[in-house]
Amino acid sequence: MRKLFIIIVVVSMIAPAWIKGDETEVEVTGQAEDASKILGLLDTYVKAFEEADADLAQSLVWLDDERFTEIEDMIAYPFGMDTYLEIMDWIRENAEPGKQEMIFHDPQVFFLADDVAYLITIQEIINEESKNLSRVTLILLKKDGEWKIIHGHFSGMPKQK
Repeated sequence: MRKLFIIIVVVSMIAPAWIKGDETEVEVTGQAEDASKILGLLDTYVKAFEEADADLAQSLVWLDDERFTEIEDMIAYPFGMDTYLEIMDWIRENAEPGKQEMIFHDPQVFFLADDVAYLITIQEIINEESKNLSRVTLILLKKDGEWKIIHGHFSGMPKQK
């Protein structure tokens, strides 16, 4: 995983292809369709969250890939499939549809290869009690024509006064 991270950092410094939010701009031909699929995946992620649909959320990640990991503020260490599945079980048992709203602001997609991309964005979660912002990075892999998340990193931002 460390090699993948180093490759991503190095290539991201030199990779000119990107898609930005609602203003679509593609500098490398042939990737507009994939960028659209990735942004569609992000829309499905929002739907899964807002509808408290753990099965839909789970369908968006490569759980069967041993490289799958996630990092979130609420857990002090990077975690893989087992902890992710525990979170999905908690959602199935406790979450209620329609109680929270999720917005991804200005998502940007960067391609590292034909089958590897990453997305950066600001995530806003709004509920009756609070509004929280997080910086988000998703690493996506394309297998058999399908894009899914192989790694997610969510870092809460300080509350603004």
